[in-house]
Amino acid sequence: MSEYHAALGHAELDNWKIKRYKYKNISELYKKYANKFNLQNQIVCGNPVSLTYCLYLNKSVKTNLEILNFLNNYEIGCRTWYGDGLHNHPAYRKIKRTRMNNTSFLANNIIGLPMHTSLKENDIEYIVERIAKI
Repeated sequence: MSEYHAALGHAELDNWKIKRYKYKNISELYKKYANKFNLQNQIVCGNPVSLTYCLYLNKSVKTNLEILNFLNNYEIGCRTWYGDGLHNHPAYRKIKRTRMNNTSFLANNIIGLPMHTSLKENDIEYIVERIAKI
């Protein structure tokens, strides 16, 4: 790590309380609109592990790719959260293992939603409302 990178990290730590507060508020807004659109069991954020991400659990008959395309059509940036799963990574494909049903399920059904400190309440409502149309 260079001194420059260390200085950037230190500056972020100096402002962490403020940033954490913003992330917590954004998480609460996601929860508010998840409840409003009956998605409280599908939108997960603000958990004890981290406030810095928000996930959508796809329970529809559509594939993640269809949902990503749907959201991208509304200019909502998102991505598959676990890619194809670590067990499908080229570096691990030849390793002997048991079936990875849960890993495959999660990799194929979890989408990362926008999560940054510049999100406004109307942005979050827009995102969740679009998801409710899936």
